[in-house]
Amino acid sequence: MGIFGNYKSHISKEQFRIARLNLKKRGLSRLEIDKVEQIFRGDMEESGDQIGIDLKELERGIDWMRKNTASHKISQKAIDIIEEELKKRIK
Repeated sequence: MGIFGNYKSHISKEQFRIARLNLKKRGLSRLEIDKVEQIFRGDMEESGDQIGIDLKELERGIDWMRKNTASHKISQKAIDIIEEELKKRIK
């Protein structure tokens, strides 16, 4: 909760764009980064006060990625990097 009401911390579209750049710098391929964006697209496209990725959505997405590596072909090491980069951006 924020100072001015029920504001939830989230990753904005701008913060996600920055995370994409950092994921590339940390060795993830464009294909892997695009798959991460696809996984979280629904959360990023919400409207109103739901816009962006909140902590619960991030944890749910990371958990799904860890359990379904056959679906997206992203390694556990890369998932650790993704989780670290995205968690840094929850604001």
